[in-house]
Amino acid sequence: MKTPIRSTQPTSALEDEATGCCRSLGAALRSARLRRNISLRELARRVHYSHTYLSKIERGDKALTLPLAEQCDEILGPDSNLAALVQRAQLARTRWPRPRQLPAGPSLFVGREAELASARAWSRTRRAGEAGVPILAVHGPAGIGKTALVLRWAAEQAERFPDGTLFADLGGGGRRVDPAVVLRGFVAALGIERHRIPQDVRESAALFRSLLHGARTLVVLDSAVDDEQVIPLLPGAGGGNSVAITSRERLTTVHARFDPLRITLGRLPPAKAAELLHSLVGGGGDVQAGRVGWASPEEIRSAAYDLLNRSRQPEVGG
Repeated sequence: MKTPIRSTQPTSALEDEATGCCRSLGAALRSARLRRNISLRELARRVHYSHTYLSKIERGDKALTLPLAEQCDEILGPDSNLAALVQRAQLARTRWPRPRQLPAGPSLFVGREAELASARAWSRTRRAGEAGVPILAVHGPAGIGKTALVLRWAAEQAERFPDGTLFADLGGGGRRVDPAVVLRGFVAALGIERHRIPQDVRESAALFRSLLHGARTLVVLDSAVDDEQVIPLLPGAGGGNSVAITSRERLTTVHARFDPLRITLGRLPPAKAAELLHSLVGGGGDVQAGRVGWASPEEIRSAAYDLLNRSRQPEVGG
């Protein structure tokens, strides 16, 4: 008889906690029932189950099925989220989705080595499970390299987040993206069917926090506009989740409540600006190196584009 081959892949935190998640469904049912001040016998009468059977579910002796969870949600209110939590438990027993939404960062990374080192050191000192969600907050004007820095750091940290990475562009200087839209996308990416996702932003935020409880997931919120947009998109305290935020302005409420690592980006000093220009255009950049002053990466890239265009234009003879 052949010996089954064990997988050498590391198990996800969500897979590790699948059994615990199933056991917690009874506690979730009891909590939702007590919030609505409904007795066990009254709930049993309305869902057409015996109160003895429901009592066993609340104690964890019986499994809460999806049809029964849907009935309970109708009676206890959509904020109970029982059907979504049952679906999570079912997915965890098979294969919990691990979204990998991080876009590729720029291949060239020059001038932000000190800030990247600070983010790396901060990552090493934060301990999973400590109070509060760890947040890296990078702010500065448009075109200064905030997204490039966060994407470089996030790519390096991928192994610390086996349950996935979630990414959202929140609009920045353009159209402000509704956090409810982002939440529905995140929750769907975590395996919940869209028709089970609450429309109310507070309810969908509560479901999002429930889904990430005990997970090790990175949430990247790029080009945030204000605190009201960001706060519903944060995981709950504890566990191994982390968040990275970029914004043009300081998010004062997020800074005050969550004490993130704050990195402020300004223009590159002349030496770093010249190095970036040289990397972009090669030898053509040497001619300009002495003229480069303090500049943003966007300004340097624009200058490199102009230099390369001029170098391709044929000379007109006299």
